[in-house]
Amino acid sequence: MSLNLSRSTKLYVSTVKTGWTSADTFEIPVLDGYSFSQDAATQEVTVSEAGESPTRGKKIFNTALNPAAVSVSTYARPFFNVTHNAVERVLWEALVGAGPLNVNTKSGASYFEADFENSNVHELLKLQFYFVLENTTYHVEDVIINTAEVDFSIDGIAMVAWSGQGSAVTEKAVGTYPTTGEFLAIDTAAEFITNKLSVMSLSKATGTTSASWTVDFGTALLSTDLHTLVDATSYTAEIAVDGAAAQVITIDPAATSPVLTGGTVSQVINEINQQLDNAYLALVDGDLVVTSITSGTTSSVSVTEPGIDDLFTTLQTAAFVGLGAQTGGTGALKAYNVAITGGSLTIDNGVTFLTPEELGVVNTPIGSFTGARSVSGSVTCYLNTGANNSGGLLSDLVSDTSTVTQEFELLLKIGGNATPRVEFDMKHTHLVIPAVSTADVLGLDITFSALGQDIDTTDELLVRYYATV
Repeated sequence: MSLNLSRSTKLYVSTVKTGWTSADTFEIPVLDGYSFSQDAATQEVTVSEAGESPTRGKKIFNTALNPAAVSVSTYARPFFNVTHNAVERVLWEALVGAGPLNVNTKSGASYFEADFENSNVHELLKLQFYFVLENTTYHVEDVIINTAEVDFSIDGIAMVAWSGQGSAVTEKAVGTYPTTGEFLAIDTAAEFITNKLSVMSLSKATGTTSASWTVDFGTALLSTDLHTLVDATSYTAEIAVDGAAAQVITIDPAATSPVLTGGTVSQVINEINQQLDNAYLALVDGDLVVTSITSGTTSSVSVTEPGIDDLFTTLQTAAFVGLGAQTGGTGALKAYNVAITGGSLTIDNGVTFLTPEELGVVNTPIGSFTGARSVSGSVTCYLNTGANNSGGLLSDLVSDTSTVTQEFELLLKIGGNATPRVEFDMKHTHLVIPAVSTADVLGLDITFSALGQDIDTTDELLVRYYATV
């Protein structure tokens, strides 16, 4: 028989359509309930006549082939193999930027990380989805990952629901899909994460500031200026954030991926931000400003240039003045004790596909572009009275009528403080007044939106996976 059963499905995700290798093609186990489909937009034409024998027929035209819709769910599965990693890494890469692979996601000795530092792009990384069934394979072409929804209901296993759109769904002949040796198989060390152990850290940051350090230029530095860094030279700077050890930032224009040869100041800034933890670098009034993503009096930033090939000194030599003084963070944070009973987090890229509207043909999508980025979610908890409990949070938000944008630091540790776990770190989170839910035990529904420190910064969310070593 040529029937195909969903239980036998295997999914391979690649960045290429042919010539698959274990460096660009990955096996990703999916849960039941996945879907992929493509339909057409139609137009119906009718006539309305008077008289004894009116024409009452109609014509229907297929006007356009809609983007293919694809939806899959995966478990969040970290693993350790020399460095921390995640089975679904390629999906995170496509969600947070234009790629290529391993640019916006990073494996390290302490954790695997996905960040949004390079997410201000019009077009995201395109993926190829291959659904391999018993008797055939379906290829969803040029998939853009639009949304990811993380579910952490406490009676389940941490999972992510991914959805996106592609240009077409095509059926592939047997043997024309990734086979053994052409893809990276699931690592045997990949772990599952238990939601029951999850904890949330919530601190009120209203009225506090972050520390910063200014790299001063005598004339306004523009993001479009060409940098003056020379190929095959390693330029360095050391940046210490919030009292931690200094991070050594190294830039070699010829060796950096992507290559920065003949590039702009903006490209150098992006590369620095790729290497920089817990802070971000931005152009402010023609100067470079390093800012901690943590608020409060514990927030601090220092910058030094230790060698002969100094990064900031050389970036635009003619305009360089020097390293300014540190501006420390101010204010104190109020921490709330909130034990969550469930919740979810949604990341939405606001992707829209473009399709022509020519007559006489079935139009097909020609591409896509991103819209406003949204990171939002909700958590539920019991209504626990006390100034630093959920009841205190409700009282503080209800009584504060002078603050139009509430700012909290919110850290979700799915799986708890041990390993394995996945963390969602949101430093600038706006909370609305929680809704009270009446049940046997009164509860709260807390809705939040993660924001950047400024409207043009991309530090809304930091995702980190921790595997058992």
